[in-house]
Amino acid sequence: MHAPTNVTAKPFPYSHCHHCGAAYPDAEWPRKCATCGDLRWHNPTPIGVLLQTVTDGERIGILTPVRGHGPQLGCIGLTGGFEEATDDGVDDAAMREYREEIHRDNDVRRSDLDLICSRGSGPMYPPGKRQSLTFSVNPVPVHVNEFKGWVPDAETLSIDISWGPRVLAFPTHTLALAVYFRKYQGVEAPAQYFDQPLTGDLVHVEGAIFPVYNVVYEQPLLDLGYWRVQLEQDGAHVTIARDGEKWVTHEDVQGSAGSTRF
Repeated sequence: MHAPTNVTAKPFPYSHCHHCGAAYPDAEWPRKCATCGDLRWHNPTPIGVLLQTVTDGERIGILTPVRGHGPQLGCIGLTGGFEEATDDGVDDAAMREYREEIHRDNDVRRSDLDLICSRGSGPMYPPGKRQSLTFSVNPVPVHVNEFKGWVPDAETLSIDISWGPRVLAFPTHTLALAVYFRKYQGVEAPAQYFDQPLTGDLVHVEGAIFPVYNVVYEQPLLDLGYWRVQLEQDGAHVTIARDGEKWVTHEDVQGSAGSTRF
């Protein structure tokens, strides 16, 4: 592959003061308006995500329904979404999103939730939206038979249960699922599920070094130990893997994963 020749971002968005409309002199954050003194920070968007436990005999899994909307339409992932002003925190957002996506009102109580992990996602600066995801688990399970006869809609296409660590629609979801199975069931996931490239990590490309601009959502090669990233805004997907303590590029290969679906 060829090393990227341009890692300079496009003309920056949010280029004018939200208070008085004057132009900012540059794209640096935080931005202080030279005209009115208004100060703006580039804060990430909070997202609450729920890991709902499901039982089937002796097995305990996590609900990972098929997404009926983008991003990652048709892929399996955890339930969750953006925190709204009416939510009392990200755990409240996670519970609300579960009710909206699965249409079950009495499965989750805040007092039962345990924090699993949190992780940032997306490019550090616009045009991509930086996100801060908080993952909570509901250890009080729903029996798998409760989902038989479940009616799909435009938001959730079907019910899917993950009975072990696997690759989900988003790298952060893959991480949270792996953390759950390690912490609660003593089941280990592949090392690459935990050791994920982060925005700003350095990648060695043909004798040069470039920072990761973005970790893309779709990771078809992850079970083979390979990650897909972008090294520049709107850049091609570059396949990388660990080589000791550093990230290096690799040729593409194929991978797959299985599931249980109703």
